[in-house]
Amino acid sequence: MNVSEVMTRDVVSVQADATILEAGKLMLESRISGLPVVDSAGCLVGIITERDFLRSVRPEPGRRPRWLELITNHKTADVLTRLQDERVERIMTPNPVATSEDAPIEDVLTKMETYSIKRLPVVRGTQLIGIVSRSDLLRGLMRSLRKVSEVTSEDALTRQRLTTLERDYWLRHAR
Repeated sequence: MNVSEVMTRDVVSVQADATILEAGKLMLESRISGLPVVDSAGCLVGIITERDFLRSVRPEPGRRPRWLELITNHKTADVLTRLQDERVERIMTPNPVATSEDAPIEDVLTKMETYSIKRLPVVRGTQLIGIVSRSDLLRGLMRSLRKVSEVTSEDALTRQRLTTLERDYWLRHAR
């Protein structure tokens, strides 16, 4: 099985000059945890994930934000203003790990494990053509298991029919 068999082709992406706030809204609306970042020609230039957002609004250098404090704090307007002004290119991961549509699934799994990532953009050259995530891989696995189950069921039915035919044959000839 290769990437083209499991990848999502209708990719939600964002341009590098979009604001962080726009990217966050797009991720929430699309119910995804990462976005490929493309240039105006649709070429992959980066990726932005929930992890990048967590790093982007640190209240102090070297310290993770406390989201409850951020939401309830009277300074939330300052953070919101900063998110409206900051561009995706500032917090994205440039030159992300990617894969091609004809790569075997094993390569994708190896990259995901090696780099501790949840998704890989799929490119043809530098052009973004899809994305493959862990949920895509799970769907592919379930399809494969279903096919194996169907083949196994068909084999069992065929064996049962052959047994019935053999029995009927011997019964007719034994008389």
